[in-house]
Amino acid sequence: MKHTAMIFVALLLSAIAGDSAIAQVIFSTGFSAAEGYVDGPLIGQPASGTQKWIDANPNVPADSFNVENEMLAIIGKGSGGKWALMPIPVQKGVFTMTWDWRFVGPENGVADIGVCVSDSVIFEVVDGNPVPNYNEQGMMVRFYTGGVVEARDGDWAGGGTYGALREVRYQDGKLLKIRVVIDASAWTFDVYITKEGESEILLADDYGFRQAPSEETGGLNCIVIWDNGTADMTGNGCTIDNLTLFGPAPVPHWSLY
Repeated sequence: MKHTAMIFVALLLSAIAGDSAIAQVIFSTGFSAAEGYVDGPLIGQPASGTQKWIDANPNVPADSFNVENEMLAIIGKGSGGKWALMPIPVQKGVFTMTWDWRFVGPENGVADIGVCVSDSVIFEVVDGNPVPNYNEQGMMVRFYTGGVVEARDGDWAGGGTYGALREVRYQDGKLLKIRVVIDASAWTFDVYITKEGESEILLADDYGFRQAPSEETGGLNCIVIWDNGTADMTGNGCTIDNLTLFGPAPVPHWSLY
């Protein structure tokens, strides 16, 4: 059974029990056939519904993003600047996003594959171009060269630095459960990671958004995934699964994980 189905069961049971700690589901996908996904390019999926993944940079087609076996597989093809975007309702308070992440490929890692929650309006505000850029994002977490997981501690103006409170390596291929608590009012976030067979740890504490939201949006309105793979990393990548956005309250460590 996919983790997505387990999450909905847990939410139902929590509602029946009157557990207010579990927040509503804003967006959730397990990239499953039941949701309308089929093996092949991610862009334009799922087939049913109005909310579909968008190629946010048509100048560099997102051909490394593919649905495979009810997961999102991102396998580098040697050219960077690829962006897949999913619109979400504007989030202005505290909310949580979780997903499963696993490295696939030879042991030399990936060049740069990451996940953001951002404000799409700010993409054009910064440079007059609606195509996303790295310095236009909000919350950012990535797999990076050398086999480490990092988060961007931004300065709300496009700058900041990547880092982590503790080293977490992904090259062993073990499943990573990512839990990010995002405060879209304070423009900060915390990142927690549970590596398969280990306990949850804090990777990033009170990190800043790389770019502050626009006045027009006043919050975050999209999930963005990037692939900045380069030629020497071709054939390396990762899978992402059970991507879920909860809000508006933080979600405690999930026992099913």
